[in-house]
Amino acid sequence: MTNLLRFQIKGMRCVTCATRVEKAIASVDGVKAAKVNFVNEKATAQVDSTEPILVKNIENAIHDEGYKGVYVSEKSPAHDKHQNHMHHGIAPEYRDLLIAVLFTLPLLLHMFGVYIPPLIQWILASVVQFWAGRHFTPTLGIH
Repeated sequence: MTNLLRFQIKGMRCVTCATRVEKAIASVDGVKAAKVNFVNEKATAQVDSTEPILVKNIENAIHDEGYKGVYVSEKSPAHDKHQNHMHHGIAPEYRDLLIAVLFTLPLLLHMFGVYIPPLIQWILASVVQFWAGRHFTPTLGIH
């Protein structure tokens, strides 16, 4: 029986980072296949055994690449197919998009002749830049 181990990964800044993590996970003994989703900061490892040492070895492989990987859960693929499209609440990335849109729309009113004081414009733009855009940090070319 094949199982999927799920991990939350922090610190990835680009798709190349995700590829490195994916290769590191796949290289661990006992892992059949690995998949890393850069956008969701999640990884899955297809394994036959769910021994705690295997989970620890995968976390160590992620750590050795310079990222923080935390084991989240284990699911069988059959169970995963039924749960794939069920969401409870709004995903964080969609929440941030919604916040960005809601705080950007008033700024567009200025194009239609509606006066918005500069301080209000600054506050609205700051929320978009520093809250909704907080995930987009400079990498300084270091990967």
